Amino acid sequence: MKSGVFAGVLLIATTGISAQDVGVSSDHQPNEYTQACLVSPDWDCAISAALQTVIEESLPLERSKVLVGVARAMIEAGDIQKGKDTLELAMAEARSARLDLVTQDRLKSIAPLFARSGDFSSAIALAEEITIPMLKDRTMIAISEEAILQQDPAAARVAINQISNKSRAFWQRLNMYVRVGSTALAGVDLNALHDEVKAIARADYRYRGLVSLAVLAYKQGNMDAFTQYSDEAADAFGSVYGGEQQAFAATMQLKAYVEGGMPQEYIDEALERASSLARNTSSAELALQLGPLEAKLGQSEAALSRLRLFSEPGLKAEYLASLDFNGHMNGTSEHIKELLSDLSGLDGAYDRDQVRLILLENAIANKARSLALDIVATMEDDDNQAYGLSVSAGIL
Repeated sequence: MKSGVFAGVLLIATTGISAQDVGVSSDHQPNEYTQACLVSPDWDCAISAALQTVIEESLPLERSKVLVGVARAMIEAGDIQKGKDTLELAMAEARSARLDLVTQDRLKSIAPLFARSGDFSSAIALAEEITIPMLKDRTMIAISEEAILQQDPAAARVAINQISNKSRAFWQRLNMYVRVGSTALAGVDLNALHDEVKAIARADYRYRGLVSLAVLAYKQGNMDAFTQYSDEAADAFGSVYGGEQQAFAATMQLKAYVEGGMPQEYIDEALERASSLARNTSSAELALQLGPLEAKLGQSEAALSRLRLFSEPGLKAEYLASLDFNGHMNGTSEHIKELLSDLSGLDGAYDRDQVRLILLENAIANKARSLALDIVATMEDDDNQAYGLSVSAGIL
């Protein structure tokens, strides 16, 4: 990033310019800076337009939101220190609002970005400021997710150990073991984990745990344990009643196999089983779990067919955003454009923009530059458009 662009961040911290100072109207419609960038978009203008929006914004929480977008773009581009400096400014703005619940919710979005930058100590320290137990747990889970993606099990364990809900902590720890490399599993005590899983009363949860243990055993090269846990999982599945519950259980097996990097023949068999059981259900909740796995495995037609199970625009957007076709849109863009053109059922600009921001994540994940810009261009609020433009900077 050009040094002149980052100077805009410093200007925010040192001048305290407000909307009243520059005569910005209060209707929060897209401003001239983001609109000009959309005509000829690139990295520099996206970041500059976002920062100019921050300078002219009067509300601290809105300034904080856009700064979070700028920081995310910097971190993802490898400009770590400037990204962290921008996160510090976003934190300061959030705290200056003096709205405790809203500020804590903003901290929930800032802490994982510190983790994404590799600064796990700052991420966890920030999360510990959150006093709402459920919000704090979700933040610690998000931090652990960043650590798992970076293959840093030590950092993930620190975050997981801070989760107050012991059941959530257990499942997150087990999920971590499934997803990290085999070298990180050397000290994992399978027998102790097996004792914990066997004690689970619900058959579908016990099945999920045993499947995860089977993946761990396979990754450790312990084929006797793999066979044992797989057999026990099959027994547990026999106690799972109801087609929908069985489909959920089979989907959890598929997820463990995919995330654990199991051999393709195991994954193919699990996919066939989950898809077969899912044919007998019309559960949107199941689709949110199975569809992304189908997309990842190249089953685009099956994944997109589940879109029919969603009627509410927000849930439909959430489902579309979850489909990562490994950089290929495979028909998703048409569905996204259709949804974008039919948001009239949502009353407020804020609600419509929230759907657009969710859809934008899919375009960014699949590096769909043109679609991302189309989505950003439809945003009705200046801060949302500035945020959307900034997080899209990496694909411009």
